[in-house]
Amino acid sequence: ARSAAAITSCHAGSAVGAATAGLLALLTKETSIVLLPLSLVWLLLEWPAARRGAAGPRLAARKALFAASLVGLPILLLIVRGQLAASQGVEVHTSGYQFSASGFIASAIRIAGWLLRDFPYLIPLGLVLLVLYGRARIPRWPLLLEGILWVGAWTAVFLPWPFIDEYYLLPTAAGAAMVAGAAVDAAWASRRSFGRWLRGPVVALLALGLAGLLTTFPNNLTSARIQLAVDGANEEALRRVAEEIPQGGRLFVNLQNPREYFDMIRIFLTQQLGRPDLQIEALDPEKILSLSSEGQGAYVLSPVVSGTPYFTVRVGVGPADAQAWDA
Repeated sequence: ARSAAAITSCHAGSAVGAATAGLLALLTKETSIVLLPLSLVWLLLEWPAARRGAAGPRLAARKALFAASLVGLPILLLIVRGQLAASQGVEVHTSGYQFSASGFIASAIRIAGWLLRDFPYLIPLGLVLLVLYGRARIPRWPLLLEGILWVGAWTAVFLPWPFIDEYYLLPTAAGAAMVAGAAVDAAWASRRSFGRWLRGPVVALLALGLAGLLTTFPNNLTSARIQLAVDGANEEALRRVAEEIPQGGRLFVNLQNPREYFDMIRIFLTQQLGRPDLQIEALDPEKILSLSSEGQGAYVLSPVVSGTPYFTVRVGVGPADAQAWDA
């Protein structure tokens, strides 16, 4: 009886955890809609084991995740629709989707570049899996297949997006970690079945995978340092504005494609840094020259960006835009 209760409790815990994680994911960004077809495929993959009577907490978790996606999807759509109704100017993540063959190809090339930069270790590990597949035996196959489907789904959902930055691949990174761990575990579980002629190449491929993982550390360290540098510069600039502009001053923000950055600058200055008295406006280059004739004084907050690597975290304003706006 205690064993049955423990199993039931384990199933319930898996179901609650999966459902909660799925709903929270759907509430973060609407691209998480990919969880709906992905959770359905995961559930179908678990069904043969269920028919054999070998289902465990995994089946309960898959059912709960699929149910949560079905429930959460209408909630997500209502939230997005409410945002659009409240403000005609608001942009949701998928509002920039472009569905064209040329766009898909260009996006796939960009995504492939990021995948090669951040996950090169998957190439030799994939060859290890091919070796295991050739021997008609891949341990940990269910987990591997789930990870491969996860990576594929989170790659496909960004194909219509006209640009790609590293942080878009954060969900993909979770799947890459799952695939890499399962591949190494499968090779270890099969180690006794390798002959002398096969053991050396497999060990070499695993060593290449480790080397590929180690080569990602300098890139990640550089990206982290750039992110901290940008955040530090932004914080210093806003604090100086809050401290030095006189009461009731007028501030023009020289982001001529303001997007959400202008909104965040205004929120930080008025709410976080205690300057609700400031008149904060986005700079319009066609109207700025008329200020002198009106006799109105103003301050301009302008970006200076240079020397950013091509493959790096999202800085927000590129060097070319910053130079043109400053000019």
